[in-house]
Amino acid sequence: MRVQHPLYRSVGDGPQLAGDPESTSAGKLCPETSTVIAATLAIKSLVTWVAILVLAFVNGGLREALLFKWMSRASALVMSGLMLIACILVVAVLSMPWVGVRSMEQRSVVGATWLVLTLVFESCLGLAQGKRLSVILDAYRFREGNIWPLVLVVVAIAPAAGAYLRGILPASAS
Repeated sequence: MRVQHPLYRSVGDGPQLAGDPESTSAGKLCPETSTVIAATLAIKSLVTWVAILVLAFVNGGLREALLFKWMSRASALVMSGLMLIACILVVAVLSMPWVGVRSMEQRSVVGATWLVLTLVFESCLGLAQGKRLSVILDAYRFREGNIWPLVLVVVAIAPAAGAYLRGILPASAS
């Protein structure tokens, strides 16, 4: 009786790597392997988003402690927003191989997930601080140097941009 490794299964002419679409018939993964891959991608994506969240808090602290003292409020908001965008892109470029995104569909799902997590976090934090909804929503307008809406666009496209910049191709194939 032959015992197979859990990541391999017999397909066609012999054992093939279950997690490798190239080596399985019609590119189909074992259901167990697909579930493990999806769970791993979700956990690694969440860990990466938490890293971005930590950098966003550091960025906010720098804005409050230094930038507002050195420049006008509008200039400080623009500078802070650009620094946060740079941080998000650097994290995405460095993390996408580890996260394991392989297709544009996965990159889109990760980006959409990061966007939703960010919006929910920002809203809940604002409400927990006792801010009115109108004050929370005011952050989503381009006014007085606020570029938060642009930051949100970058959050959504960062996984695709990071994977592309790391050479994880093809950029549009799923």
